[in-house]
Amino acid sequence: MGQLLLVHGSDDAVARRLYDRALAVFAALYSIVPDAESAAGGSFAAHFPRMLGRGGPGAVHPGTPWISTAGTPVLRGASAADVARAMLDGRGLEDATRALDGYFVAVAVGSAPGGTDAAAVLTDRVGGLHAYIVETAGCVVVCTSSIVLAALAGAELDPVAVRELLASHSVFEARSMFTGVSKLPPATCVSLSGGRETGRHRWWNLADAMWDRSVMRGNARLLGDAVVEAVSALLAGFERPLFDLTGGYDSRNLLAAALAGGHRVSTVVNGRDGDGDVVAAGRIAREFGLDHRHQQPGRELRLPTWADLRAAALLGDGECNVVDYAPVVIGQSHTAAEFDVTVNGSFGEVCRGYWWDLLGVWPGRRRPIDASRFAMRRFATHAWADRMTADRYPDTAADHFTRVIERAVADTNGMPNTAGADAAYIVLRMQRWSGRIVSLTSRIRPCAAPFMFARPLEAALSAPPRRRLFGRMAPRVVTYLNPRLASLPLEKGYPALPITPLTLHRFGPLTAELFGKVKKRLLGVKPVLAPRERAPLWDIAEVQDLLDSRTMVTRHFYNGNSLREFLERARGEHDAGPVTVGRVLTVELAARVLAEARALALR
Repeated sequence: MGQLLLVHGSDDAVARRLYDRALAVFAALYSIVPDAESAAGGSFAAHFPRMLGRGGPGAVHPGTPWISTAGTPVLRGASAADVARAMLDGRGLEDATRALDGYFVAVAVGSAPGGTDAAAVLTDRVGGLHAYIVETAGCVVVCTSSIVLAALAGAELDPVAVRELLASHSVFEARSMFTGVSKLPPATCVSLSGGRETGRHRWWNLADAMWDRSVMRGNARLLGDAVVEAVSALLAGFERPLFDLTGGYDSRNLLAAALAGGHRVSTVVNGRDGDGDVVAAGRIAREFGLDHRHQQPGRELRLPTWADLRAAALLGDGECNVVDYAPVVIGQSHTAAEFDVTVNGSFGEVCRGYWWDLLGVWPGRRRPIDASRFAMRRFATHAWADRMTADRYPDTAADHFTRVIERAVADTNGMPNTAGADAAYIVLRMQRWSGRIVSLTSRIRPCAAPFMFARPLEAALSAPPRRRLFGRMAPRVVTYLNPRLASLPLEKGYPALPITPLTLHRFGPLTAELFGKVKKRLLGVKPVLAPRERAPLWDIAEVQDLLDSRTMVTRHFYNGNSLREFLERARGEHDAGPVTVGRVLTVELAARVLAEARALALR
């Protein structure tokens, strides 16, 4: 279940030619050909295998209607054919989607009511598995690769998307990196008929799952039971799962859920000997006799090469920093042959009220969030981007992101401000940044995050704010599921237990941690960040050639001499490839890959 393609047109011959061009681009860029296809009434659909690892259960249902999925869907209580019929009919969609969990995009081809030929596309509830749409040559084309769509449509880099990637770390709203190529929204069924899009139906709403609007009232026990159920549902389709295990709460809660469900799982941690995550995960593994792996940079995880950087640009559709994500490709590829699914604790942060710190002393009050504060503290965090691109845009990055955030949280207006913070976190960070990692990884191997399944997510979001304040819900979940596991130290040295008078004596390291944070804030001392493991970019000949400000094809996005001065300073300081250089490299690689793909599409 690696990637999907759907070409829908009113003229079979035109749609077929466009479809064949898309297949040629896929073959040249990704070195893959379809392992399943369907052609009916102006719709041509293809399912592509993953790069590594097996596809997982139920990737393609070859009957009538035909349906295939990308990602790692979990289907319970319904068949793939039931889902396909609901997608095409528009009837019973809520019931059918209630049976679906996980990251996925589904494509169905068949007949709509009245017997007309039709197609439909379904996205997961958080939009985490990215799919894109474009209209070109009289056809509607949907694909998991925005680069393929951009090549077919003759698109260029989108200046707004470039600005967002340079200023933060992601592309937002419905944008891709390419003009005219749009990301499909979450929890949506898109209907196609007669060569055009005929409707969009939203089958789940984030705001309706939140406290103050949800019919549920979440708590630690409800969340714990929901995670156990989600993990069991996921593992029913896999034989050799590999769980990420760090020194934090989220991976520990997943492990506790797996143990509570009676599952034998293997675990992995990435990092150097002595890292807090490595030490904490190793101790857990010894205490519970786990089949545990420690992948160390420079040992199991080699340093990225030029080929890895380019692969990250392709797999990430130019939307994620290749310097950060090339190691992800290497790490996932290293274990894909031995394990059939990788499981991580993403979305576990929701129960800990991530980003609620930006609400000040008023969490839970009925007042809108301060979108400008969120923009400055979470998105427009690198002033260099404004300095390098200010002449190209009419406003600052902070102003731009403020408006993006306001639109993202509009559905929560009138609700407690914690709902706005949750919406900003899920819609912007988890759908786009985390979802980009998921989409990239899913092209390599199956991956899943049980915390984003329906019941765990709704149990976390529906909990009253007081239960989630200060992250207090996460330790209660792990204590409920496995008190022994909760008693073991986290990365910082204190246990994963709730703080009570009986446990307070074990939280000395937390007191020191909090004191250090207060001291740094009061004194204005910036924390010293540990260097990330990555290739020394300036030692890679291809990077040196590509990042020549005189010949870069993206140089027009920058002010005057700012790009030349920035790159010269980075080289002169023997920079190993910080966030900023990685983003500039990513934009340039996206432009080069797009030019290559467009040339392929014209053959």
